[in-house]
Amino acid sequence: MNQTEEAVISTLVYFDLLNRPLTNIELFRFLNKPPSDQPQLSFGQFLSLLKNIAGQTSLVKEYQGFYFLKEADEKQLFGLRQKRTKVSQLKWKRAKRIARILELTPFLEMIGITGSLSLDNALEESDIDLLIALEPGRLWIGRLWVTIILSLCGLRRHHQKTKDRACLNCYLASPSLEIQPYAKPHDLHSAQEYGRLICLWQSEQNNFSYFQSANAWINKFLVNYPWPDKANPKTAKANPLLAFIRGALEYPLARSFGDWLERRLGNWQI
Repeated sequence: MNQTEEAVISTLVYFDLLNRPLTNIELFRFLNKPPSDQPQLSFGQFLSLLKNIAGQTSLVKEYQGFYFLKEADEKQLFGLRQKRTKVSQLKWKRAKRIARILELTPFLEMIGITGSLSLDNALEESDIDLLIALEPGRLWIGRLWVTIILSLCGLRRHHQKTKDRACLNCYLASPSLEIQPYAKPHDLHSAQEYGRLICLWQSEQNNFSYFQSANAWINKFLVNYPWPDKANPKTAKANPLLAFIRGALEYPLARSFGDWLERRLGNWQI
């Protein structure tokens, strides 16, 4: 077994922990990078490789177009995937409502979906994991706004209240939108988590592309990152009226008063 075949197996092992069988295109998209440089495979070449692995090894099995470890129960996994996909469809509607509320947040640049929902693998009781990207120098103002508005709307996860609520597990306020290693370790788990991030909303059309470029470290772990995903139907469109209101809220906070308030809120929230 060569290193590319081992990478296929290791990717299936990772997603087996999530009880998630993968289609051939999903497996190609989230493929772990082999430990040493290997020739870049086209999707057609990858399909041939995958067919050989499923046919010749005792580790991988294919069922109705889904690939998984051979020891798993195919019917149970297939049924579980269908169920979680339906649950996720409802949570996506909830996530878009949350994005519409957060669209008023001053200095907001992007909202990303991570966790189980980014994979359409959510459970009934799952929360909605969000990455919030804000303009540099306005982290604490934006963070406080997000926390207050979601709390007032009963949409923020806290204590035992998790189902369908926003889990604010990552904030960015760097010029490049890079996830720094001191915030999240640059390892395979983080690469898989943020490599499948879906842009829920962005203030400018290219913000998600900037995020992908800034986090090129993910390509050290996922061979096909970044995935060309220019027009994702799950991305909510920006509302011009809300953008105008957001701009009006930003105006008094954009200069010296905003700098002073940012420092005070930072001291208070740290």
